Amino acid sequence: MEFVENNSFAQDEIRLYLYVGEQEGVGRANLQQYMVSHTKKVYVILKDKVPGGADHLVLETDPEGVHDHRFFNRYFPHAMRFIYPGPNMKYDRN
Repeated sequence: MEFVENNSFAQDEIRLYLYVGEQEGVGRANLQQYMVSHTKKVYVILKDKVPGGADHLVLETDPEGVHDHRFFNRYFPHAMRFIYPGPNMKYDRN
């Protein structure tokens, strides 16, 4: 988080997609226990820092999500549609 707070973007145009499963880090005693809370805090920080504003940043979560390929595979297409929307397309989370 400190890195995100203390640095800015070099490029003028960027789109960022963040995903975290709400169950990531549950029951862990390592840094992974902070995965959800830190991802949400970074999202709040980035909303004011991303060139293009909040329209160029998305955070999605899954209440049952864990750090597993099942969830990665489910949300990866969302990330690609947001990051590479094509001309005149708006991002739709469905």
